[in-house]
Amino acid sequence: MALFIGTAAESVLGLNSYAVAGGLMLSGSVLPYLQKEGLKGVAMMAVSPDVTAIAGYAGDHKGELFTTMLMGMEAANHLTIQPNVKDQTPLIQLKVTKGLRPYNSKKQMESGLEYKNRILKTGLGKKELVIDVQKYRNTYLSKYLGASAHDRKIPFAEFTAEEIVKEFGDEINSDVIYFGLDKSRFSAFSGSATYAVGDLVTHNDSEGNISYWIVLEATTAGQTPLTHAAKFEKINGRAVADGLQIHINEAIDDGDLVEVTVGEIDNDTVHAIDAVKKVYRTLPKAYRRGVCFAYMSFDQFDLLEDDMDEKQKYTVTDPSTDRVLENAQYVPGTGRKLIAQACGWMGDSERIICTPKENIIVGTDLLSDANQIKVNPNLWEDEMGLLFNVGINFAVPEAMAINDRD
Repeated sequence: MALFIGTAAESVLGLNSYAVAGGLMLSGSVLPYLQKEGLKGVAMMAVSPDVTAIAGYAGDHKGELFTTMLMGMEAANHLTIQPNVKDQTPLIQLKVTKGLRPYNSKKQMESGLEYKNRILKTGLGKKELVIDVQKYRNTYLSKYLGASAHDRKIPFAEFTAEEIVKEFGDEINSDVIYFGLDKSRFSAFSGSATYAVGDLVTHNDSEGNISYWIVLEATTAGQTPLTHAAKFEKINGRAVADGLQIHINEAIDDGDLVEVTVGEIDNDTVHAIDAVKKVYRTLPKAYRRGVCFAYMSFDQFDLLEDDMDEKQKYTVTDPSTDRVLENAQYVPGTGRKLIAQACGWMGDSERIICTPKENIIVGTDLLSDANQIKVNPNLWEDEMGLLFNVGINFAVPEAMAINDRD
């Protein structure tokens, strides 16, 4: 912007454009003079060109930006993506019952089909922010500019939009994929009620916006998220959709999943390799014939690597893509049929999840009208809003084995 005005001043006043630009950037003293005296006949811009460019780029490249965001999410690289999920979709398990017998001419309909159905439901999440252009320009300048402005490699608007959707994706990865709790699980806060640890309530925050809270410490009547902040945690991001953790816990409660007793892995009384193998070997052999993954937090993965000899560590590739996997190891004693995958999206969880990659599905709809980027340009800032639908679930309980830590 400064250089733009400097160039205009050069043509009108005979000043050096870079000198004017420097004066604008450093002191701001030249601009008032130019506005008053110098730029007669030159239209002054009402909105920064950076702001306008960001708005235009985000609108024109919405689909590409969301695709970049999704593919950049750690969980999307670990799990299976199912596109075109607008609200919910069934995850159907079909089993053909046994019925093989020697031939005879009599009709004997002993085999049948058994259907089981789990639902993958997406939730709509939003992010609204004011873009301070200078914040992103400073990062951009240090990352993409050389000694001269002519060394610029990618447009500033593209860089800024991609940085913002990346931040959006990081929040979905850390808040929703594993720890999500759909907003329908929250009840309106009552001042006369008492709440236990883990209860979920809605209550306005200090700015008067409705927010979603989880109780960290038992309350007495009248204690609110604002009066007793230490007893509540605001978890707005987690309220977008149910995550894998709640799906697993509900499957345990329903008897569809049974935890394998392992205990706390410490590599002293309980060794990581033995624990992971014990969980894995409870999977039916039909699933163990193919490659499975042991999904775990970085803390649990560190314990596994500490329990491994250096000669047991190899470069690991995803058999479905031939892509080298980061933060992954073959689990010794599994014939390279089990890949331990460290997952940032599992936070500090101690859960170990052994299953084929195809059994855990992240659903979204990249083509949906629900996915939106809206930008309102102002003088020096943009107001941006993003909408994105996402959900996760697993399809077949029998194809999943878990330990007894959450």
